[in-house]
Amino acid sequence: MNEQNDTKEFDRDVEPESLARAEGTEHRLRWANVGSVLFALLQSACTAVLAISGFRVLIGLSALAAASGIYAIRTQSVSR
Repeated sequence: MNEQNDTKEFDRDVEPESLARAEGTEHRLRWANVGSVLFALLQSACTAVLAISGFRVLIGLSALAAASGIYAIRTQSVSR
């Protein structure tokens, strides 16, 4: 029972200044967490944009390769 009384006395002895500091720290940490989540979302969006851009480049290169292959076949058949 003595231990319970000691903790109650300790809780009463906490200074209001330290409580205000703790609340301020909690507020700052909350904003840091929100900022981290927003940064992670931004990073995911950038990754998606780069992936789509790379896919578009792949489509363009494959179209170029297909077009050059078709023209090469036509020029060989026409020249014979």
